[in-house]
Amino acid sequence: MKKIYIVTVIIALLFAACGGNNNNKTKKPKSVENGEVFDGDEQGNGTHYIYKNWKIVREVDMKEYDAHGAWKEYYDDGKLRYEVNYERAKKEGLATEYYDTGEKYIATPYKDNKIDGTKYRYKKDGTVIFEAPYVKGDPIPGVKEYDMDGKLIEQPTIVFTRKGGNLEMKLSDNKSAEFFQMVEGEKLKVPVENGVGKLILGSAKKGQINIRAIYKTGYGNKAAIDANY
Repeated sequence: MKKIYIVTVIIALLFAACGGNNNNKTKKPKSVENGEVFDGDEQGNGTHYIYKNWKIVREVDMKEYDAHGAWKEYYDDGKLRYEVNYERAKKEGLATEYYDTGEKYIATPYKDNKIDGTKYRYKKDGTVIFEAPYVKGDPIPGVKEYDMDGKLIEQPTIVFTRKGGNLEMKLSDNKSAEFFQMVEGEKLKVPVENGVGKLILGSAKKGQINIRAIYKTGYGNKAAIDANY
């Protein structure tokens, strides 16, 4: 009987030493003043929190220490500011940003961590004030931007000037832009000097040169336009 008791005690001690209660998490405190807290296991699965003035300003689901799942950010008063889904440290799906009063502000679709689809910006009443299509992170033609009265804002065009064997290009409103020659779907960067793109024509004939300009609109939104020369 004595031997049985001793064996029982030894087994109980081994069970406790090996973590028999499976309680190997770092428990998230109710709050910290400023700093970061990880509520998860030793393999990096759990939720990462960032605190500011005792309040959570960001929380991120993690898988093996990568962002994986919901990513949320908050205003100082606790209202949701931004949310997006991650898959293995890459944005995937719709990212949504909110006004501090709760209304939707910006909606941006992501695929494999790149903007892919149409990005929208809204007024507080839900009216669309900006929309622009993207493919694999790059803006493509089709931008629409509206003023606060709902009137469509006219976008600039590309102006070409031929000088000898060179083709110069700029935006009609003289604002800065990046210029690219589009060749079979690929973007070839055109050198820019003092806001003017300069392309050596070579053997290309008129009507064979496709140019894309990427610029920022009057409201600071990224947009693209195409033109053919």
